[in-house]
Amino acid sequence: ITFISKKYGTCTPSGCFVTNSEVVASQVKELFEAGDKLTLNAKGYRDGTLTGEASITLAERTADKDTIISTWTPFEMTKLGSVDAINFEIVSTKAGVDLFVCMDDFYNTIELKY
Repeated sequence: ITFISKKYGTCTPSGCFVTNSEVVASQVKELFEAGDKLTLNAKGYRDGTLTGEASITLAERTADKDTIISTWTPFEMTKLGSVDAINFEIVSTKAGVDLFVCMDDFYNTIELKY
């Protein structure tokens, strides 16, 4: 995501909501073993410099339980700080899992200079 009005102000992301699709949830249930994890990482940048990072676990299998996000869940991104770009990356410890996520309702504080 790129803030196209960066020369007129700042953009500070608060967060958004994320959930796994049924396809990803099904793959996780089928393929994951104890210790496997699916994570969404966000890195904020301003003028090419890293401003902060945030992550959320989308799915994880431990010896005791399975955790799979299957409802809209808040993804806190205030740690990114004031940004002009955000790069998202999905990382899985297990091959064969589709690397996509559903995202909605981005919340930002935008301050414009006049």
